Amino acid sequence: MNSALEQSDKLRLFNYISHYNSLSPLGDLKVLPLSNEPLKEVTPLDPTPKLDIEFNTVAYKIKNYRGYLPISQEDVDDTDNAIEDVVLSMMTDKTIDTENYYIAEQLKKAPQESLSRLEDIKDIINTKMGQKTTDIQVVMSTTLYNEYDQNNLLDNVLGTLSSREVIVLPDEVIGNAVGDKVAFVGDLHAYASFIDRQRDTLRWVDNSLYGINLMLMLRFDDVINDTNAGYYVTLD
Repeated sequence: MNSALEQSDKLRLFNYISHYNSLSPLGDLKVLPLSNEPLKEVTPLDPTPKLDIEFNTVAYKIKNYRGYLPISQEDVDDTDNAIEDVVLSMMTDKTIDTENYYIAEQLKKAPQESLSRLEDIKDIINTKMGQKTTDIQVVMSTTLYNEYDQNNLLDNVLGTLSSREVIVLPDEVIGNAVGDKVAFVGDLHAYASFIDRQRDTLRWVDNSLYGINLMLMLRFDDVINDTNAGYYVTLD
């Protein structure tokens, strides 16, 4: 039988980017890049001017991700708590871990910026990105976030930076290794899309040796909509 994902308190990048459902394993998205162009004033009989915006065509190809966790009949029978619920909760977190990892891989492809001082990131937020959009988030490695926190450079107890939401991920997810001081600064919704092929992803399967398996199956792709919608920042 199929089983829906449980609610989880784990941070999910999926909630910050654009997402679409796909009925085929590959295709093209038509997405609009960031633009601050206003409408032009016209008189009643003037022809309507064309907006100076062009669609980006983004190709996608659905990829498949799978794994299972066996549960012995003895564990089901002898454990005081409902072990099926424990496994279901863990698999929900695995879904989020997988999404976060592959979305973060796309964030790393944003235009690169090297900073020498912690304070320099505010120039990226307020000037470079601030000229393009007001919807800006900062996705920061744990090590870099710790440096901002220890130097009292965050705005308040909510942990914002220049009034922008800060999203913290493990170093090796948004970076490449423990200790990396990196961040993505940009408009996540404008920058990336998640293309979902199959959302009903959990299935209990009988196993003659173990008892039951909980199988996790994900089918999706994640793509970059607009490379101008963010920067990948490294602190030297």
